[in-house]
Amino acid sequence: MMNQVHPLKERREFERLPILLEATVTVNSDVINCVILDVSAGGAKVQLKGTDVHLEDDQVKLIVLNVPGFGDFDGQIIWTDDEYIGINFNDNHKMSMKLVLESTTKKAS
Repeated sequence: MMNQVHPLKERREFERLPILLEATVTVNSDVINCVILDVSAGGAKVQLKGTDVHLEDDQVKLIVLNVPGFGDFDGQIIWTDDEYIGINFNDNHKMSMKLVLESTTKKAS
């Protein structure tokens, strides 16, 4: 009997949109320049720029993503690698990020 290949089930609650947007993240008292590579109402993939701060993914870390012109979005780091992090926004920011996405997509049109 052959194993059947099943497509991976999408676990993300919200659609991700590619975006290149300069921002900063704050972890504890460290402020790090970054670029948001993709974003959804629930989270973001962020590329860290020029930092010696090492964010370990085996610890839950609170983080604040500051998006210029839109404010602060707090959440948790859910994964890391050498230069990227995945952020899961706290529930209170999901509607706000939907509004940011709508605003930026309208400007791009």
